[in-house]
Amino acid sequence: MWADRWHKYLGEINIEVTVIPGPASVFSDKIAGIVNGKTLMRYAIFLLFAGLFTATAFAQRVSLGVKGGIRLNDDLESGGEGTKVSESKRYTLGPTVEFKLPHRLSLEIDALYKRLGTSSYSMDFAGDWGISRDRSNSWEFPILAKYRLSRKLPAPYVSGGYAFRHITGSGTLTAFCCINPYGGPSNPTLSHSTYSTNYNDSSGLVVGGGVDFKAWHLRFSPELRYTRWSNKSLYDYGSHGYYAESAQNQAEILVGIAWHR
Repeated sequence: MWADRWHKYLGEINIEVTVIPGPASVFSDKIAGIVNGKTLMRYAIFLLFAGLFTATAFAQRVSLGVKGGIRLNDDLESGGEGTKVSESKRYTLGPTVEFKLPHRLSLEIDALYKRLGTSSYSMDFAGDWGISRDRSNSWEFPILAKYRLSRKLPAPYVSGGYAFRHITGSGTLTAFCCINPYGGPSNPTLSHSTYSTNYNDSSGLVVGGGVDFKAWHLRFSPELRYTRWSNKSLYDYGSHGYYAESAQNQAEILVGIAWHR
């Protein structure tokens, strides 16, 4: 019964890949339209759970663990009147599974959580003002090929692959309106409302490098990872030069911890 369900699930997935010349940033932008992001996420989730079910039976070939770290750069760029500022947390954390392959190669699947947030304040010449504040949950699903430079630990490694990001959340808006700037009749009111955050799904290329070493029965894997997102998940523009957009470059320091036999 479970085999039939997985067969039906995977039967709905269709990926088409073509080769596109050009720099890495251009390649990342182009490939986003070829590899469907939600399809990639389904593969990542499937492989992650497949690792959970097979880790016991194939302990020498599959390792499970956790990965966490901090973001090194700002995640929001903004300016103009009524500037939006980032209130995102810099940490990231989530499960990881690694499938060992021949010739010092392996396949790594991560599911990394981030807590995002922004706030903004604006006021016009009449004295009307508004304050907004939102919080969102971000999940990133990198699928990476890893190559170790040595068979023995400690072993430096390089990695590269593709990631999909999905963000959901909500916000609140408090507004004071409307004052007549010309001294005529006015009926100012204070209002409160909620809204869904307008983040877009995104995907991008991932490269990184680090070192594996053993301590007790654990394998530690500190690494530096860079992601180039193919599009801006937040893209907000307004009057008087106002803009707010998410950064497409993401640099992180991560540490993975897995059981090592």
